[in-house]
Amino acid sequence: MADASALQQLIDRAAIRDVMVRYARGLDRRDFDLVRTCFTADATADYGAGAQKVHGIDRIIETVQVVERFQFTMHFMGDQIIDLHDDRADVETYAKDHLRYTVDGKEYDMTGGLRYVDQFVRQDGEWRIAARVMHTDWRRLDPVADSPGPVLGP
Repeated sequence: MADASALQQLIDRAAIRDVMVRYARGLDRRDFDLVRTCFTADATADYGAGAQKVHGIDRIIETVQVVERFQFTMHFMGDQIIDLHDDRADVETYAKDHLRYTVDGKEYDMTGGLRYVDQFVRQDGEWRIAARVMHTDWRRLDPVADSPGPVLGP
């Protein structure tokens, strides 16, 4: 039988993973109230690629609203390292994003390999991101070819 400490670590890891999945869903559904639940009120975030480091949840929401310029986005959260330290955790999450946009009537798909390096804290029993640095490790841009749509059947 697992001891209480090991069980609590599993619960904490699942809760942290849930924050990352909620963040992805919030971005992709343009549900910025859901994104807001992922951060502390005084969180900091550095999204790199020319974006300035921002402080406070309102500025973070303004920054991530840039996804509205895309026709759609899909964020996939992958491998994750979680180092727990009582009521804080150092977390690195590998992710992949898919972004569709149009320029001069032509559609493009941009795909990227990302790493979110986060400091989480537990506040009032809930895990939230207190500090974030996003690293874009690679990007790929592809024009969208005409397609008949999904192929159904054998």
